[in-house]
Amino acid sequence: MIVILTSAQQKDTLKNEKKIDEIKITRSAVKFKNGKIIVTPAGTATADASNSWEFIKNSGYADASEEGTIKIKQKYTTVYINDRKLRLSGIELKNYLESIPAKLIKNIEVIGTPDSSYPADEQSIIKINLVNSNIEGLKLGIGSSLGFTKKMNMAQNLNLNYKSEKFEINTLLSSTHANVLTEMNAEREYKNNIWDIAQNQDIQKSTNIYSLLVNYFADKRNKFSIYGEYNPVNTQSELNADNGLPTAERVSRKDSIFKYNSMFKDLGRSTNVQANYKFENDSATQKLNIQFEYLNANRKTNNSFRNYFYQQSYYLDGNRIDDSSSRNINMYIGNANYTLQTKNGEYGLQEEGFHTVTSIIPLI
Repeated sequence: MIVILTSAQQKDTLKNEKKIDEIKITRSAVKFKNGKIIVTPAGTATADASNSWEFIKNSGYADASEEGTIKIKQKYTTVYINDRKLRLSGIELKNYLESIPAKLIKNIEVIGTPDSSYPADEQSIIKINLVNSNIEGLKLGIGSSLGFTKKMNMAQNLNLNYKSEKFEINTLLSSTHANVLTEMNAEREYKNNIWDIAQNQDIQKSTNIYSLLVNYFADKRNKFSIYGEYNPVNTQSELNADNGLPTAERVSRKDSIFKYNSMFKDLGRSTNVQANYKFENDSATQKLNIQFEYLNANRKTNNSFRNYFYQQSYYLDGNRIDDSSSRNINMYIGNANYTLQTKNGEYGLQEEGFHTVTSIIPLI
């Protein structure tokens, strides 16, 4: 009996060893390097993301709210794309990232504690690195998606890339259109009467990106870049709310009836131009980065609304009110960063200056 049991155990051991030999070890989709967390799409929840915003939200290393706020460990986060700082926040940042397809992302770098090469006021950083093919020549990528919930959502993008030994040219044309219909009930009080008011809101928003990036590699140490981008934005929202139609029974009770209609439009565009020179020697002991950036944002907002009541057989009309405004922002930014690494540590010198012109002009 002892011999038989030992033989059976040996057979089971051999089977387990064969199973272990068949296990394949794949490269991890998350890496930790020099205080950074690098997340690649494959093998993680981010693989199902359709755009850059979902990629960050699904990464598990950043908290992204529907209001467009991104935080890492409760610290506000600055977003970079290919070393280009995005000077957007809130819904504008969210809409912008939603218009960049996730398939263009090579990886994201999550930096909880930035080093001296970044401005001191940046608490945490997410760097989005887009795909950069090493194959020389001309490449074209086209993508399109269509989805339905209660309304239709569309996204199209076109990416054209040319690469040679000295030059790299990348263009991106991206367009997204989202239509969201929401229904909810709210309570309001009028003349000591609590109303249950049904609200229907239809939101339409579209974001487009037209960008051109040109890189010139003079040699292994010197790189020149120029980037241009045009981004028109169109958001429209219609809100209708009422607590019921005036019926004969309600009129006889002299019951109050409330109606509210609102039309909101936010139209605008932003233009961004950036020139950059980067020097990095072969041993990476010293780095020099000089950058100039110009940003213009021109937005027009119009909100028209009307409310009226039905009481005692007649309407009390609140008239129509139009609230319009425009704002124009011009920003000029220049900064230089030099870093020298020695055996005793790292020394950095950084200068940054900017000039902002803001005008808010009410429209009659």
